[in-house]
Amino acid sequence: MRLVAVNDVIMVIKDHGEYKSSGGIILPPQMTSDNIMEIPAPYTGTIDSIGIPDDEYQVGERIAFCDTGGLYIKVDDIEYVIITKEMVIGKL
Repeated sequence: MRLVAVNDVIMVIKDHGEYKSSGGIILPPQMTSDNIMEIPAPYTGTIDSIGIPDDEYQVGERIAFCDTGGLYIKVDDIEYVIITKEMVIGKL
């Protein structure tokens, strides 16, 4: 089954970069620093589907995005993050 974006959303396949803490807790790369004042790196991924196509973003592009407010969905062992265009920080 293939999931396709509709309306004004972007479906992203998030890059995986999880790390385990010394206690065995899985942490995203943004939480691996001991420096609490360090600004975390944004999440990254590849655009899989765009609801309303435009010239700004293309399927297959790698982007950095803000993870707050994204919806996580798993279909056929692929984890998608559904975000809006306003949540994109930049292209990689």
